[in-house]
Amino acid sequence: MSIAELQKRWEAHAATHPIRPVMIFADGFLVVGAGTRLGKVSALDELRLGSRLAAAHRLPIAAMPLRHFKRAFDAMREGEAALAYTHLALSGLNKLVDPNEDARWLFIVDALLAEGADPLTILKGLGTDPRDCGISLEKYDPDQPRVPSGNPDGGRWTHDDAVTLSDRQHSHELVDDLGLVLPHGCEEEWRQARKFGQRLLSTPNPPLGLTGGHTTVDGCAKGFVSQRCGGNPVA
Repeated sequence: MSIAELQKRWEAHAATHPIRPVMIFADGFLVVGAGTRLGKVSALDELRLGSRLAAAHRLPIAAMPLRHFKRAFDAMREGEAALAYTHLALSGLNKLVDPNEDARWLFIVDALLAEGADPLTILKGLGTDPRDCGISLEKYDPDQPRVPSGNPDGGRWTHDDAVTLSDRQHSHELVDDLGLVLPHGCEEEWRQARKFGQRLLSTPNPPLGLTGGHTTVDGCAKGFVSQRCGGNPVA
């Protein structure tokens, strides 16, 4: 899906959905903007929550605000709504600064996630290192099959075994700039990063914070690939 198509979807959606600048819990979800769901109360996905927050505010997400969000979800699960909203307020990120533009960014990133974009790639591209904001990647496997794109949970990791170990072992090897074979799993990282980079570069004014100023797909993609796979070094 191109950025132009996403923009058209946003315009149609925004025409029928009023923009709410302050986050609220509704129907079992944390909601903001033009009705975009940041996370599900009963089954919080921290990585996807972090990527959506980074998109909504267009800045790196620190550990303390995210900790308040997790406590807010915990409180809602316990039926403590007042405490939940207190933690949202303490996070400092419970309100959109530029409601229209922030809601648009959030909608587009949420659509990319639904199409199967890797939330870790998006989070990294928006300047957030999961280790710095307390998101655990212990159970995160970039090679694990995901829910098909177009599904409301598109991009989420699934235990479906449609992609077998044999399929992965026969994937092409990648070679970095020095001619070294990159670790297993890097092919998928680069595929997702190039796809995301191409979408960014197709916009009229590609955001420098995401492209790093690069004008080529590979140059842009390098910022969304882990260091072990030949991406930019993590400071």
